Amino acid sequence: MNPQIQESISQIAEKAGDRYATLLADARQQTRNVAKRVKKGKSPVKTLSKLGLKLSRVSHKTVDGVLRQQTKMMNNQIDALADNLQVAAKATGLRDLVETQIRRVPENTAILVHDLRETLRVAAGAGEGVREAYGDTVAELRGVNKKAATKATEKVAAKATEVAKAVEDKVAA
Repeated sequence: MNPQIQESISQIAEKAGDRYATLLADARQQTRNVAKRVKKGKSPVKTLSKLGLKLSRVSHKTVDGVLRQQTKMMNNQIDALADNLQVAAKATGLRDLVETQIRRVPENTAILVHDLRETLRVAAGAGEGVREAYGDTVAELRGVNKKAATKATEKVAAKATEVAKAVEDKVAA
């Protein structure tokens, strides 16, 4: 073969080999970079899983508190009913019966309103627990200081408190 052609082919083959080696090295580096990103993807999954567990705890705690409070409320209402029946049994006439029952209305209403407020406090506590869990999660996902993330959720908490107060006022009315 012609030495010039052979030299040209050798140079082309050498350059092609160099390009192939460079492409291969770049592909390997990119693959390593992607592998690192994939491994980093585990962190948000763990964080979101922790959020699910926190929210589950808040939910169970809230259900437990509401059930306990509702039981207390029912017991209080049963006691009030029993007291009303005892007073009714002692009434000397229809007028006495009606007067004593009317006199008991404010006391019974106060007990009921107190129990309803306690139930609302339990629910408001759940809102606080959810807010805290989300704040922690957002901070962790963003890599932000927890205090900075808490500021972002304080507005939500203030609004939730405002709404709970409005509901409480409506119940009291």
